[in-house]
Amino acid sequence: MKKVIIFGYHGMLNLGDDEFLSIICSQLSQNHTIKVYGDDEILSSNYSHLNVEGLWSGVQKFGVYQKWLKLVKELINADAMIFCAGSILTILPFKFVYYLLKTVKIINRNLKVYGLGLSIGPFRNESDSVYANKIIELFEKAYLRDDTFNRLTTSNKNSIRCIQALDICFSDYERIVTNYQNSEKSPRLLIALNEHQPNSEKSSKRIHEITLFSMALMTDKLIEGVDLFITCSDKYYGDQDITNKLNAELEALGISTRIYTHDGVVDKSLDLLSQYKYVISSRLHTGFFSFLVGAKVIQLAYAEKVVQFYKYADFSGIKLIDPYEFTSEELLNLMTKFTTEPNEIVINKEKVAITKEAINLLKVI
Repeated sequence: MKKVIIFGYHGMLNLGDDEFLSIICSQLSQNHTIKVYGDDEILSSNYSHLNVEGLWSGVQKFGVYQKWLKLVKELINADAMIFCAGSILTILPFKFVYYLLKTVKIINRNLKVYGLGLSIGPFRNESDSVYANKIIELFEKAYLRDDTFNRLTTSNKNSIRCIQALDICFSDYERIVTNYQNSEKSPRLLIALNEHQPNSEKSSKRIHEITLFSMALMTDKLIEGVDLFITCSDKYYGDQDITNKLNAELEALGISTRIYTHDGVVDKSLDLLSQYKYVISSRLHTGFFSFLVGAKVIQLAYAEKVVQFYKYADFSGIKLIDPYEFTSEELLNLMTKFTTEPNEIVINKEKVAITKEAINLLKVI
């Protein structure tokens, strides 16, 4: 029985990262023990369908260094470690992780480390850039998504270990399109926001403009109500606060609202998204998945990774706009264009094939 450690933002009730976890688990066989760097209480209650174990129990009970210590103990007798979360090579304490991983690999010479669908950077400083690249030098293979590949050092770029690929959710797009394109669409608008600039004037303005836009659609009888989707309900980085603020403004205008929350089961959320004709999302994967299942999508591009996600894939059809600098009138103009433009899914198949290669790698771990 081989032991695999999955390292990333998993078990946090985030739709995109849960899709990554689901894809990985589907490729690993029953001969693998799968352990996830995450809270076992959440994983056991919300992810039982994936048959994984969390490395630590109780977010509040464990300190940061205790979590790292637990990870080291597991890695010492593990067969493989998989880095898999889009932004994991943006936010790590890079120097610390490099020396930790290097030490573990000296102790456990059989440990193989892989990176799947990773973004690299943007970095806070030059030291982070140096040590992020040093971490990648410890990998057997690193599939780096989109144009962030260009942040690699020259030696890493030229190495056969580093491969430029798409976000790994592209490896699943055909299944999603086949299983979830729903011909019956709800006459309601779905909105999924994340809070990138909490408590700022820009954030308040964004909520206000979306509320005015929703009211205009109601007045013109283009929709019958508004539903809100909490894509990530992690208590630290989740979408609950901004969703509740938007809900309060909508209800103050008499707009009918319903709130749905991703609960860890990807297919359940995909089924929900398939029911909508119109979607506004600042959450990357909610926007992408909604388009795949037949919705007209306005994507608020709150970070560089959102733009790069679509640009490198040569993917068109979704309307990308600034996450804060827009008006309700601009949203209405985009909605008007939706009525005349078909949803045509065009994805670069060569790049998808490379991404599937990354997923197939799991079968031989």
